[in-house]
Amino acid sequence: MAAAGLGLLLSLLSLGAGGDWALLPEQPDLDPACQQLLGEVANGTAALSQCLVRFARPARLCRDCRPEYQQLSRQVTDIALALGNTSESGSCARNLLQSDRIQLILSFTTFFNNTWKDSKCEQCFQSDGGQMLNSTVTFLALFDALMVCFEQNIQGQTIIPLQPGNYSQVCRNCSNSYRKLNALYSQLEEEHALCIDLEDAINITRRLWSKTFFCTVPCGDTVPVIAVSAFVLFLPIIFYLSSFLHSEQKKRKLIQPKRAASNPSLVNIQSKCS
Repeated sequence: MAAAGLGLLLSLLSLGAGGDWALLPEQPDLDPACQQLLGEVANGTAALSQCLVRFARPARLCRDCRPEYQQLSRQVTDIALALGNTSESGSCARNLLQSDRIQLILSFTTFFNNTWKDSKCEQCFQSDGGQMLNSTVTFLALFDALMVCFEQNIQGQTIIPLQPGNYSQVCRNCSNSYRKLNALYSQLEEEHALCIDLEDAINITRRLWSKTFFCTVPCGDTVPVIAVSAFVLFLPIIFYLSSFLHSEQKKRKLIQPKRAASNPSLVNIQSKCS
């Protein structure tokens, strides 16, 4: 009995995976129009689930799954708006959203909404729900250019992760692109214009740069830092040298002048005066 039930479940899942939920047998408590609406929501849920998993690594879900997310959101919103109606549409909405204890459709919708929110996907798009932000497009273009630079400068080399290699050409030729990408990421971070796609892209870039190619980028304030460090190192020498010179000067001041030699004529004059 359990095997038969499992077989039926697998058959239904395979039918849904094929994207033809409308072929499922109609439920006795749903009219044909409501059954069709349920099939559309099922297809939308399956499409969005498949898209999120497909573009999970590397993360591209905000760019590639937004149409599926918006379509499912519109479908569920239309159903929710009909809840207050006393017509057939209202009855269908109550059957779909409130007829069972766990409310599966609402549970799925909540999961997708939380996933989208946690991924901060809308931060990469215009506030009117339109196209991607210009800053997002620029970031992705810089990322693609950097990946091309990596690929062009490692041709013919075998990459062994976490093992140092001779990637000086990569570090030298791609340093400027790497700087620009990190600078733009810092700017977008301050502007709260980052989504999971950009965060994952910068993480991939930094891992490649530091752990695969073992590259480093000198800080722009290197010269001032070296100057200050040198000054601090020489401070003890300057202190002891100044102390030595100061003590020598005091010694010269403390030396008394020698007494003049006694003159016989001066003695005679003093004796006559007395």
